[in-house]
Order: sequence, then structure tokens, then C-alpha cells
Amino acid sequence: MSLSNCLTPRERAVLRAVVAQLIPADADPGAEELGVGAFVEERLRGAEERWTLLRRGLAGLEESCHLLYGGKGFLELMAEEQGEVLRSLVAGDLPGPAWSEVSGAELFRLLRDNAIYGYYTTPEARRSIGYPGPAQPHGYPDYDSCPGEAVPGGKESPVPSMDLREPQGPARPAGRPLSAAPGPSRPAPSRDRYDVLIVGAGAAGGVLAQLLSQKGASVLVLEAGPWWDPASDYCNDELEMHKLNWPWSIGWEGADPVRPVSGWGVGGSTQRYLGWSPRFQEADFQVRSRDGVAEDWPIGYTDLEPYYEWVERMIGVAGGEGGSLEAPRGPYPMPPHRFHCNAQVVAEGARRLGLWPLPAPSAINSLRYSGRPACNHCGFCAQGCMIGAKGGTLATSLPAAQALGAEIHPRCFVTRIELDSRGLCRGVVYIDPQGNERIQEAAVIVLAANGIQVPRLLLCST
Repeated sequence: MSLSNCLTPRERAVLRAVVAQLIPADADPGAEELGVGAFVEERLRGAEERWTLLRRGLAGLEESCHLLYGGKGFLELMAEEQGEVLRSLVAGDLPGPAWSEVSGAELFRLLRDNAIYGYYTTPEARRSIGYPGPAQPHGYPDYDSCPGEAVPGGKESPVPSMDLREPQGPARPAGRPLSAAPGPSRPAPSRDRYDVLIVGAGAAGGVLAQLLSQKGASVLVLEAGPWWDPASDYCNDELEMHKLNWPWSIGWEGADPVRPVSGWGVGGSTQRYLGWSPRFQEADFQVRSRDGVAEDWPIGYTDLEPYYEWVERMIGVAGGEGGSLEAPRGPYPMPPHRFHCNAQVVAEGARRLGLWPLPAPSAINSLRYSGRPACNHCGFCAQGCMIGAKGGTLATSLPAAQALGAEIHPRCFVTRIELDSRGLCRGVVYIDPQGNERIQEAAVIVLAANGIQVPRLLLCST
């Protein structure tokens, strides 16, 4: 950075005075009362071009004030005089050599935009315009004013949670429930050979890691993407959500290419999915026999029912009585989410048409469950759940697997499967976070890297 990354006390005071002029106090507190000047300073400090513009611009302001007001600086002027200086700044009328190198209009936009940004990050400013602010972490304060039957808040689900027993199997030791997996296990895999190596830490990979760890297997999970911190990396706006996508195109080409929204990082697509968790109906297993299309499944609903129940309890599914829309089943772990205001209007219209709207079962907590909080209804499920209320694998099976000894390593991109002299899999080749190519051996290799990366790996390994 060409200029010092710290303002002098005088520069800091001038910045605060300029920001106070831009957003003065009235019935509501102004920028000075809410510390917006300090926010602007911190926000611009890390951006070299903007920081240089700020430092040179503040010096130019002082210089112009000296020329216009007989040696007085900006701080020594009356409020009306300060306002006149800023109006001249916008118009490009300030005297002094600094403005041959610095754009006064650009400096004003920099200060104005960042002052407004900082001002409306404060609860006081948001309240002044009637906006309750971001939903995190407590939810929208006026949500309960929406008419309709509410799910009781602040209670724990009566259904036992995080039951780590396999369906119809003996009990296994349970890991401590966490709102998110604690982080990478260690800088590098600790063993030369594992019982099981799983490629991909998403929906399938996360659940498999938990189940196999319960069996006592040594499990290593290699994930191509990063390890997100839900509290800081997930977001409440569409501009930032792109970072959860795969950074490479995995779409279909042609006149209208489709680029599916996919999960990138530990948790995989369960970071981005909306938690909708319906079961197949009995008829879905017999489409050939009943509808004359495709093929019947070799198994039926009753074969999968205990596994449905296990997964619903593990991830935490909220739902209600589905009537004829659902196969026979026991109660959900949590009661259903109520319809929000828009959905209530749609539901009422559907009832008038003779339809029966029901809340869809979803893997999002309607009550506190398994040590994770209830949904705060922020509405940004697809951008990642910041509080861990959604039952993605980053908040459910991966913490359980780690507690049972599984190792999970992000930013490890598997390039191919290694074969032995007999043509059997003996390990994988991957690029570690430092860019080094490594070989990791395992007795069993599981490919759980989505419908694009699994075929790629198979093709690259033949």
C-alpha cells in the first residue's frame, strides 16, 4: 500500500466530520452518534486504490479550506461552511493543486456510498425506516404477527433425536450433536491406509461416513471444495451466494446451456437444498406394473421404510399428517412448519378449488432438535443455513462421523482411482490443498461426488 494504512488523528477527525455532514442527526441519531466514520475507515483500509483516494482527498480538503477560509482547516469551519465545501467538492470548484490528481466527485461518491452503507448496518438506522434488519440469528421479529396457527417456539422436539442406531440394528455409540462439523480433522491424513475412503462430503458421503464410523471402520473423506463456516461464510443475499457453487461449469452445452446450482464444499448440495424430504409412495416402486412405464423397483416401500425413519430422525424432518398423499408411516420427529403469509393466501385459494394444501415435510427444524436451533424463518435456505437449523450433512452426519473418529479433509481434489496389478482399486490420486499430488490407499473406495464428478473419475481412471 503506497500510503500508511493508518489515518492520523487529524485525518480521522476530518473524516468523521465529513461523514457527520453527510448524515446529520435529526429525530434519529446521525452518523457521528453511530460511529459511521470508524466504519468507513475500516472498510476502506484494505482497498489500496480507495484508501489512496481517501488519504489524498482528505489532504486536498484541508488544503482547499486553508485557501478559502484564511488558513482554517475543515474542522475549524462552521457547519454551514463545511456543507458549502462539500457542495463545491461535488461541483469540482475547490481550489488547490490536489484536485488535478484527485477527482472531487469520485471522492464524494466514495465517502457518501460508504457512509450510507455503514449507517444502515446499525439497528438504530434500520429501525428509523421500519426495517427490522437481517433475520440472523433471531429471525424476523414480526413473523409471529402473521395470522395462522404457529408451531410452539422455544421447545424441544419430544421425539428422541440423533438416534445413531442403524435401522433394525444394534445400538452404536453416539457422537455429540453439533450445529456444524468442527473443521478439518488435521493438516493431512493420519494413516497410510484406511478401511474406507469416501470421495465427496455431501449428502451420500456424509451419511456413509457416519454409518461406517459407527461400525468401527477407519474412514477418510476427501472433499474437493472448502470447509465453510456457516456463521461467517453463509450469507443472506444473492450477491454472495455464488461462492457456494462449483467454480467450474458442469452444465450442458448448446443453444440454451443449463448450469445447475450445486454444492461446493463440505456438506455438498445439502448446503443449498431447501430441505424438502418426501418419501416415495408405495406406487412409486411399481411404475411398470401400475402405469406401464419404465421398470418396477426390485424392492418395495416396506423394504425402505426403516431407513426412511432412520434418516428422518438423523437429519430432523418436520412434517404432519399427509393423508392419501403419503405412504403409511409413523409420526415425524417434529411438527410441520406453518404456512407463511403468502402461502396462507395460496392455500386458501386452493381450498376454494377443492384442493387440500399441506405443508411439505422438510429437513428444517420447527423445534429445537438434536442440539440445533429451530428455524428462524429468514428465508435464505438456499444460501446456506447460518444457524444450523437445516439438516444438511455439515450440521448432522459429518459432526457425528468426526466424533466417532472419521477424518474429513477439504480442498483435496481427487483426479483418478489407482488400480493394483489385478485391476482392483487400491487408492486414489488427489491434489492436496498445497497443490501437491498425493496417493492415498484404502481397502474400500466410495465415490459420492455427484452425478458429474463420479463419471469423470471413472473415465479418468480407465
